[in-house]
Amino acid sequence: MKVLWLTRENPAYADRGDLLYSRGLISALAQSAALVHVIATARTEPATFTSPNITQLSLIPEFRSRAASL
Repeated sequence: MKVLWLTRENPAYADRGDLLYSRGLISALAQSAALVHVIATARTEPATFTSPNITQLSLIPEFRSRAASL
C-alpha cells in the first residue's frame, strides 16, 4: 500500500502534540509495510525519518509582505 501524507510542518522533529501524533501515525503505517510519502513545509531543525519505508519532501515557503500580496 502507498500512502501520501500531507501535513503543515515536518513531523520528523516533533516538539508539539500535533506533530507527535502525526509522527506516531506515520511510523505505524511504515511498520505495517506501507510506503509512506510525507510532504510538508520545512522547519528550521533538519530532521528525517529513520524508516526506509518513509520518504519525505520538505517545501520551503516563500514569505511575502502583506503589501506585496495585494
